Order: sequence, then C-alpha cells, then structure tokens
Amino acid sequence: SLDWHHGNRSILQDQNLSGLILGLDLSTTPAEVYRALIEATAFGSKVIFDRLQACGVQLEKVVLAGGIPIKNPLLVRIYADVHERPMHLAECEYATALGSAIASSVASGIHPSIEAAQEAIVPPSTRVVHPDEAATAVYRRLYPIYRTLHDGFGVEDAAVDLHPVMKELLSLKSGG
Repeated sequence: SLDWHHGNRSILQDQNLSGLILGLDLSTTPAEVYRALIEATAFGSKVIFDRLQACGVQLEKVVLAGGIPIKNPLLVRIYADVHERPMHLAECEYATALGSAIASSVASGIHPSIEAAQEAIVPPSTRVVHPDEAATAVYRRLYPIYRTLHDGFGVEDAAVDLHPVMKELLSLKSGG
C-alpha cells in the first residue's frame, strides 16, 4: 500500500500522487486493509529516515507524540517492527500544545533554550515498544516491495519492474 492519499510531501514532493492498496483478493478483511494502511505510513516514514541517514543525520531516538500513538498500540508496534528500533511514546497526548508552551517559555525568557525548556517541561518517556524479531523479518522482505511501488509510481523515469510485485505479496501472505 502507498499512503499518498494527499500526494507525497517528503521525499518525492509531488502532490499529484494518490494512495494505493495492492494485493487485495476476495478474502481480504477490513482488518488487513487497516493494517496495510498503517504499514504504508510506517514504510513511508522509513523512506524519510533512510534519506536523513544517507545525508548524515544520526537518528538516536524516536519519540512518537500525540494522541494517535498513545491511543493506537498497533501503530506503535508496526513502527517499531518496520524501523527495527525502539519507539518511545511521549507521555503527553497534546504534543502540539506542549510544543507551543516550550516555544513560548523560551520566547518569554523563562527558559534560555528549547533544550532547557524541554528538560524542564516535557515528562520523560517511560513507555517503550521494542521491535519483534519475527515481525521485523517479514517487514525486511516487504520493504523492498514497498520501495519498488514507491519508486515505480513516484519517481519519474524509474527503471522499476512491477511485474513480480503481486506474486511476491501473495507468496509472503501464504507464508512463503
């Protein structure tokens, strides 16, 4: 699945792309569609992480913030497994408001820097979801398929062969 339901802002920067779900058959359940959509967002963020790391940015820790990860343990589990790294959950459901409070405290002189304000205001994340090796092994096989779709539909003049994609997905689904 591709999560481009409103175009792709990063890294392709193309608003003329749309979402895609591939591999549906007559036995596909709503739960499988839901999971595929979450997996697409996780793979999409992995593409961004990969680009950052290729540009020399070291990602030391991932903290998921806001109401969605707090209320959706499946999303957090999938992100940990796709990214093959622990996902820390922010202890604040209202991350945007907290960010505004941090910025305001620096602007008003209460704290000398964003880092100091974060240290003083943000509760430490105590909930951590670690990757599951069995699920991670499956996602290692799915990610190249995602990249094939990503590049095939999103990168102009990409030399991508889409022919084997459906067969690979069916093989994975059947345990192959």
